[in-house]
Amino acid sequence: MDILIESTATFEQDLRRLSQDRKDKIISEINDLVGLILDSDFNDFHELYCIPNILDLGEYNSSLYVLRVSGELEIVLAIDEDPIFNQTILSLFRLTDPIKITEVYQEIAAHLYQDLIR
Repeated sequence: MDILIESTATFEQDLRRLSQDRKDKIISEINDLVGLILDSDFNDFHELYCIPNILDLGEYNSSLYVLRVSGELEIVLAIDEDPIFNQTILSLFRLTDPIKITEVYQEIAAHLYQDLIR
């Protein structure tokens, strides 16, 4: 299975604001996650979590996660399986401070799941 990594312009802007050392560390941590996804062990990755009870999607499950990176930052991302092309898509939406994570997560979830929200 292949991994396709996509990032939004907003994520790229967030990343550009950091020093090169911090960027390198964050990219390394994303690569660690990719390795775990390839091994199907990403649910055991302690730095990866969902924020519960943000939206009621009914019978559907969200593929939106938060990844703790670089000690004081977090990435809002989605992990989606694409069985037609035999790949997993890792979509990087935002890189933010943990204080703002619930608000940012909620905004992204509302945008992604606007047709499913009850």
